Amino acid sequence: MNFFSIFTNKNDLAKSLAIGGLMTLLFSLIYPIEKQKELDLMIVDCQYKKIELNGSIDEANTFIASLSNKDSKMSVADQKKIAMEMSAKLRLLKLEISHLDSKISVTRKYVNEYGFYVWLLFWGGLLGSLIGVLFWSISGIKEHNKNHP
Repeated sequence: MNFFSIFTNKNDLAKSLAIGGLMTLLFSLIYPIEKQKELDLMIVDCQYKKIELNGSIDEANTFIASLSNKDSKMSVADQKKIAMEMSAKLRLLKLEISHLDSKISVTRKYVNEYGFYVWLLFWGGLLGSLIGVLFWSISGIKEHNKNHP
C-alpha cells in the first residue's frame, strides 16, 4: 500500500503539511515556554530551601558554640551528647544542601536544552507551514487553470 494513496490529490497533502507545520509552530510557542517556567520555579524553590538550610546550619553552629560556654549548667557528658547529635544533624543538612546544588545544576541544564528545542520546533514548524502553503497554492493554481482553460 502506498502511503500517499490516502491523500486523494496533492492539494490534500499540502493542506496536511501546512496544518501540521502550523500546529508544530504553535506547540513550540506554548509547551516549551511553560516547561521552562516550571523548571525556573523549581530552581527558585531549591535556592530558597538552600537558604533556609544554611540558616539552620548557622543556628546549629551557634548552639554548639554556646554549649561549650563555661556558664552552661549542663554536665560535660550531656554537652558532648548534644554536640554529637547536632553534628550529625549538621552533616545531614550539608548533604541536603549538596543534593539541592546538584538538582539546581541539572535543572539549569534542562532549561538550556529547552532553548534548543524551542528553536528547533519553531523553525521546523515555520518551514513546514510555508512549504505546505506554497504547495497548496501551487496545486490550487494548477487546479484552477485546469478547470478554466
